[in-house]
Amino acid sequence: MNSKITEIFGPLNASDSEIDKMAYSTDASRIRGEVDMVVHPVNKEQVYKFVQYARRGHMDIVPRGAGTGIVGGAVPQRSVVVDMSKMNRITEIGDGFVKVEGGAIFSEVNQVLEERGVHIPLVSEVNSKRTIGGMIATNAVGLRVFEHGRMEDWVEEVEIVDGTGRLAKLVGTEAKNVCGSEGTIGIVVGAKI
Repeated sequence: MNSKITEIFGPLNASDSEIDKMAYSTDASRIRGEVDMVVHPVNKEQVYKFVQYARRGHMDIVPRGAGTGIVGGAVPQRSVVVDMSKMNRITEIGDGFVKVEGGAIFSEVNQVLEERGVHIPLVSEVNSKRTIGGMIATNAVGLRVFEHGRMEDWVEEVEIVDGTGRLAKLVGTEAKNVCGSEGTIGIVVGAKI
């Protein structure tokens, strides 16, 4: 185990065990890849520190939401998999918006919003465990795309850690440009939708 990575994430949130490597070697596409290590950030500061460290060490990083993608976007190639599932909190609910961490489960966010009489109408019968970060990365659509649009139509702000290790808050067109980028612009650590 890499001591610097353990220092960043703690011993419970970093693993190079064979069982974890096997579990994270594929997503719903069933395409197989190779995992060097799996990390589970619990806040954006850990993502920020790790990306800076990984950049200096020329490590390949693959961000992963729920692993529900069917085109292999979260398949590692001798990579460190950054599992965002522990960054799943709703951080603010305002008048006409919600702020969430990148690993927040879309159906759970919608359930909280529905209790307040609103919801985001990107309905999918296929998978209820999609993460907001993953939906942004793929520019997800619902069953009624012509009526309700794509994820980019709902995103107001995206907070990312880019490949240089910079934490950036993007708004407007810049935020929409992250939608569909498949993690190549940065790791989504937060969003306002």
